[in-house]
Amino acid sequence: MSLGQEGQRAIYALGVIPASLLEGRALPVSLQWVSPEMTVITSMFLHGGFFHLAGNMLYLWIFGDNVEDILGKVAFVLFYLACGIIAVFT
Repeated sequence: MSLGQEGQRAIYALGVIPASLLEGRALPVSLQWVSPEMTVITSMFLHGGFFHLAGNMLYLWIFGDNVEDILGKVAFVLFYLACGIIAVFT
């Protein structure tokens, strides 16, 4: 399955590109939808397809509810974002 030209452009524009983020290398203007720093957040919401998204949502629904009950809503959102940011750098 192909994303097409627009889909691939979205992946490059919203995903983390280490050379752009860590080394300050500029992307072509057509790919500068958000700042390189912001791609750390936007990349957390990119998925490889419908089943990838559905699987992630299923596990978030099953396990996230329990974690949210323990942490509370605000702490859970912060935990979710912190885990995503840590994942970018691993």
